[in-house]
Amino acid sequence: GRPGRGIDILLLHPDCPQNLGRFRFSLGLLYIATVLDRAGFTVRCVGAEPLLFEDADAMEAGIRSFSPKIVGFYTLADNIYSVRAIAKKIKKWLPDTITVLGGPQATVLGKQLLHDEPAFDYAVAGEGELPAVQLARALIKKEGGIEKIPGLIYRKPDNVIMNDPPPPIPDLDIIPFPD
Repeated sequence: GRPGRGIDILLLHPDCPQNLGRFRFSLGLLYIATVLDRAGFTVRCVGAEPLLFEDADAMEAGIRSFSPKIVGFYTLADNIYSVRAIAKKIKKWLPDTITVLGGPQATVLGKQLLHDEPAFDYAVAGEGELPAVQLARALIKKEGGIEKIPGLIYRKPDNVIMNDPPPPIPDLDIIPFPD
């Protein structure tokens, strides 16, 4: 997807400036983007630099132009405050957009994050490639439910639920190299 054209899923990797010298984008998000693309979804990834250095108006215009159905975030201990701030803005700009957390912080603290922050709709604990496709099919294509998606964390009216953890991927060769 390009700006100005609606997409299914926008994957974001907000980060702190101290990490830019080490890496600029999560390879895990690129793997997830690739499996989602191969499953027929339109996907766009935005790395740390644009999210750090764009002003708020430019970020809003960019995200609005994509008009994503789902926004997925790569979470770490040192970016969770940025993720929270951006998720709140997205909910204000595009209230129907679904937010999903993945990555180490979502794996370790996903239930607590959903409990504490209403701007977070879902989290995925563990490897996200296969659950991401299942969740996108359930939410966008209305195929299947969320109750059996391994590692999925979601909110019910009275509590936060975590499905059984995902099993290890049996054959890593089934995951394509990132585009």
